[in-house]
Amino acid sequence: MDKIHDLIIIGSGPAGLSAAVYAQRAELDTVVIERNMMSGGQILNTYEVDNYPGLPGISGFDLGMKLREHADKLGAEFEEDTVTAAELGGEVKKIVCENDTYLARAVIIDVERNGGSEPKARRF
Repeated sequence: MDKIHDLIIIGSGPAGLSAAVYAQRAELDTVVIERNMMSGGQILNTYEVDNYPGLPGISGFDLGMKLREHADKLGAEFEEDTVTAAELGGEVKKIVCENDTYLARAVIIDVERNGGSEPKARRF
């Protein structure tokens, strides 16, 4: 817990994985916390994604795997854990998980609520 990352990304759906790619390219010390060992989020269950630029007709599973491979290639760090609490005030943010606690200067949250049936945007 003593290490302070530049960025913690909670969730490894397309938004979280895209953020991981950009963060790695910016040489930020980043950790992605994912609840499941399979990155990609709900897109994994999509038969065909036909609106992702440059990859027409790709399956959701293949898109999720390509996004994860890209983040891995750039050296993104992934931790499989479940977030139980977040302290987002102050200069250093604290993310408490079932197995560990993480500190960072910034946090990006890419999570679903109620199976994706509710909006994901939240104000902190």
